[in-house]
Amino acid sequence: LVDPMDEESIKSFANFKSEFIKKIGVFPKQTDGKTLISIELVKSLDTFDYLVEDPSRLVIDLYQNPNENPPIQACRLY
Repeated sequence: LVDPMDEESIKSFANFKSEFIKKIGVFPKQTDGKTLISIELVKSLDTFDYLVEDPSRLVIDLYQNPNENPPIQACRLY
């Protein structure tokens, strides 16, 4: 859950394309008025997420284990 998002941000998330991501769902007005973002991955990936302060952002890094074949490009959502 993240703070409420404006329509432009919701559309940006919903239209995001990557070979890592099968589907992104954005569901506004959830618990406490927050927005739920659901990310369905094409396969199991390693993830790392963190917050940055200025500007306030949640960053989610997705990456494939380098020992898996075939490798695919890294992706960052922010």
